[in-house]
Order: sequence, then structure tokens, then C-alpha cells
Amino acid sequence: MKKISFTSIFHRLIMPALVFLLFFWILPWITSLIMNFLHLSLYKGYQGWALVNTLLYMIPIIFLAIYLKKNTNHEILEKPKITRILISLCFVILNFVLVTVAHKFLPTPVASNQNDILNMLNNSSILGVQLELLSMTVFGPIFEELMCRGLLMNFYFKNSKYGFDIILSTVIFAALHQHQNLLILLPYLVLGLLLGILYRLTGKVQYSMLTHMLVNTIVAWPFIQDNILIFL
Repeated sequence: MKKISFTSIFHRLIMPALVFLLFFWILPWITSLIMNFLHLSLYKGYQGWALVNTLLYMIPIIFLAIYLKKNTNHEILEKPKITRILISLCFVILNFVLVTVAHKFLPTPVASNQNDILNMLNNSSILGVQLELLSMTVFGPIFEELMCRGLLMNFYFKNSKYGFDIILSTVIFAALHQHQNLLILLPYLVLGLLLGILYRLTGKVQYSMLTHMLVNTIVAWPFIQDNILIFL
């Protein structure tokens, strides 16, 4: 039997957990302290948004891309394939079908994080809204997929016969977005489950990123449409 060393345990179990906590708990807390110290507002102009998204998205995205490339035994990105892109589009449609059916039988209130986003979009400057929409539709999905699919599913229960890797990433993905009650968690559980399944099917995180981006873009489309009209 192969002896398991502390170094192996640290690199395969402890280090990924520390990376996860760093970007989902410690860095947001540090960002909040910096914003309060500099008296920056999320709602006025773009300075606050630029700081938050540089720290919360750009830095983690770059770090995670390098970390996963060095510490996983396969490439998590590939040259895009039409078949897999079409599968991703099917998962977008399936997500909205499942969520619509779920809401029909189990109507749920609007989640608190959705209210926070709406407040930000309704109270920011035009540039602030546009930057927030970019965050919702591009940077956020890339970051969350690198964390929940790229990091969690490659280090914990990888390719589990019982789908524990999918279940873990689904539960944590939903909990990171909402924790008020199980009904409010439902849409996030559905999306997280589909993204996990898609990642298992393709083995490449770019397709779950694409699906996540499209889902968020469709949800944010009324605001996106309003901002497109500004330039016409």
C-alpha cells in the first residue's frame, strides 16, 4: 500500500481549501476594510467597483489559472469544440426549464444577493452599472467556475463513482450565493448541479464558464439592453 505523506495531504487537501477560503472569505473581508478606509462607495462612480473587482476577480482568476495548471494532471481548457459548445447551450436551456418548473410548484422569494445586485444596478452611475454588468456576465462566472468546478472538482472526490465531486461543488456553489432557506437555494442548486455535470461530461472548465455566462447574461438582459441603448 502506498504510504500517504503529510506533504501529499497538504497539497491535495489542505492547500486547495486554504486557496478557496482566501478568495471567498479573507479577500472580500480585506477589500471591505480597504473600501471603508478609503471611503469608497460601490454606488457612486466606478472607483469602488474597480477596486473590488481587481481584488475579488482579476487577481484570483490569474492566480487560479496558474495554480490549476500546475497542480492538476490534465489541462482544464482546450481549443473550443462545436459539439461541446452546443451541449453547453442545451444546458442553458435545461437550466431555465428546470428552474421555471421548480418555481411553478415551489414559488420562492427573491434572494438577498439578487436584491443587493438590483440595488447596485439601480443606484450606480452609468459607468458603474456597465462595469457591474461586466462583472455579472464575464468576470464572476469565470471566477466561480475556476473555484467551484476547477478547484473543488479536481481536488475533492475527483471523478467519484457516486458523483460526490458534483454534489460538493453544487452545495458550496449554492451556499456561496444564498443561505436564507432551502427554497431560495433551489435555483442555485439546479444551476450548480448542471454546471457540475457539464464539467464531468467535458472535463474542460471553459464550457461550464460559457453556460454560466449565458445564464447570467439572460437574467441581466433587461439592464444590458438599457445600457446598449445608451450608445445608440
